[in-house]
Amino acid sequence: MVEILSLLIAAVIAVLISMRLGLGSQLGYLAAGAVIGPFGIRLITDAENLRHIGEFGVVFLLFMIGLEIKPKRLWVMRHLVLGYGGIQVALTRLVLAFCAHMVFTFPLKMSLVIGFGMAL
Repeated sequence: MVEILSLLIAAVIAVLISMRLGLGSQLGYLAAGAVIGPFGIRLITDAENLRHIGEFGVVFLLFMIGLEIKPKRLWVMRHLVLGYGGIQVALTRLVLAFCAHMVFTFPLKMSLVIGFGMAL
């Protein structure tokens, strides 16, 4: 319970600071987790107990980003998002499939499936 309370307090403080700096609340949440986590000041040492809260945090983060983007802006950016996003996924798939095939000696078809799954 103390870890959850410290996480909430750190999140509120970090969000207030990041909003004051004009950076957005999502960056504040990420900074709070990084600072108090096991690789920061170690306020939270057993990350496995809070893993489920972290997963909800990621879902809420993506939801907040989805709320902030305007459909008109997304429609204007559709060529960039779909074009460059598609190229990124395709190139990542090929690189990962190549690694799976050459390094781990998986069959070619299996390597392509593994590459596509990992690229997503």
